[in-house]
Amino acid sequence: MTSPELLTWPSSDQKFSRSEVSAVVGTGDAVWERATRDVRRWQVKTASGFAVHSTGPVSTGERVVVTARVLG
Repeated sequence: MTSPELLTWPSSDQKFSRSEVSAVVGTGDAVWERATRDVRRWQVKTASGFAVHSTGPVSTGERVVVTARVLG
């Protein structure tokens, strides 16, 4: 379970890999709209190798199964 509202995330179990990456995607309203749409539509997770089992966009309180895909 993640806690995006925290400024610093606590240490995680050492048996799991963890990745925190930041990148500038551009500036302006059009870029902001695209980025928020992509996050709400699970594009960030699916582009980074996860399968998301959801019937629609992100919604508060929804429990979603997110599965790491093994690429080989």
